[in-house]
Amino acid sequence: MVVAGLVVVLAVMISCKEKTPPPGEKKKPKKAVQVKKEPIQKDTIKKTPALPPEKKEPEKKAPEIYMVEKDDWLYKIARQEFGTDKKWREIYRANQEKIDDPDLIFPGQELVLPGK
Repeated sequence: MVVAGLVVVLAVMISCKEKTPPPGEKKKPKKAVQVKKEPIQKDTIKKTPALPPEKKEPEKKAPEIYMVEKDDWLYKIARQEFGTDKKWREIYRANQEKIDDPDLIFPGQELVLPGK
């Protein structure tokens, strides 16, 4: 075991030993690298493009009041006021405290038309 330990120590010493040139040769000095500094020219600077303007959401108007007439229903009111019958649910949601059943609205009821 002692012999194996000595072999390991010698191997470490040999690998750590500085590499020296053979006798008669001189060590070559390392050459310094010079960096050429040039002034920055304005035309070489890249400008960052401007960010596009932020898109603003369209302002919602105050809700309007609609007076229910004879033979009106939410589907018909949505088509008449919004141009699409698919908005009847929005009218219903905006008026849930006044309407128990979306199929039953009565003449004289005032309904809020949301975000028209």
